[in-house]
Amino acid sequence: MQANKRNTKVKIAKAFIENSFIKDKIFSRSDIESVLFVREKEFESFKEQLFIEADRGGYRVDPDFFEEILKWKKFHNSSKESIETAKVEYKKMFQSFECDYNYPPVFDKITPLFNQLHWYFLPVYKDHMIDNRGVIPEENINEYYNHFHSLQDLYKIIDSTSNNWKSLKGDVNLNQVCDFPVYTNRWGHEDNYKVTRTFNGWSVENLGIGGACSPEGKSLDKESESGFIANFEQDFVDYPSKFHYIIERLWNLADETEMDIKELQSKLYEVAKLVSEVEKTISRNTPDWY
Repeated sequence: MQANKRNTKVKIAKAFIENSFIKDKIFSRSDIESVLFVREKEFESFKEQLFIEADRGGYRVDPDFFEEILKWKKFHNSSKESIETAKVEYKKMFQSFECDYNYPPVFDKITPLFNQLHWYFLPVYKDHMIDNRGVIPEENINEYYNHFHSLQDLYKIIDSTSNNWKSLKGDVNLNQVCDFPVYTNRWGHEDNYKVTRTFNGWSVENLGIGGACSPEGKSLDKESESGFIANFEQDFVDYPSKFHYIIERLWNLADETEMDIKELQSKLYEVAKLVSEVEKTISRNTPDWY
């Protein structure tokens, strides 16, 4: 969560630096997505920490956070001097590392370079990479980059134009209804669940049981039944033992990529077909005496 919060703050800071937004600028809810590039789950998770409500349903950046943005902007502007030279020197030095064990002897030499490059790029790294380091880059840059993989990630940022920090990733397929037709032996036909991917799981609507569930298809609330598994169990559907992992994997793929709704629907059809085939196979092969 801390890594995700850090990346959200960095994206907002980068937007402020690029556009020279003033302290009291008011953003609409749609602006926060399209101008600050904050995803729905990020906004819902951190809005009380990073924003304050303004007039007419708008939002301002929290004053304390704005002061942090100003500090980062100062470091960013200072880093611009001789940045092209810094890029060349860093790449040359990194390429001299034959493996992940031989960077320590030259760590002191590369430290000024990664400090300058970090503040210039303000990289948005993958959450799990930051979590693995156990430190937020801006809180201790030297400690964060004192690891081969951190240095490697910065090298990739310099050497690539594909690092699109403005991408909203899976928000392009959020809150749109898809079909999930499942055959049941109990009724002898397909039931068409209406499935929607939400920022924290799925919403599954059926005649029997409807409501939110986790990415792996289980009820979010122990006191109520909802989601894929609850529907399967109500109709005695024999679903694959790996269904939890499959549907969670699909949720993660749809969340971390710019998967459009047509592709998500296609993949949901594939999962529904798998569930239906297992259900039909069990029926065909169950002993008559059972």
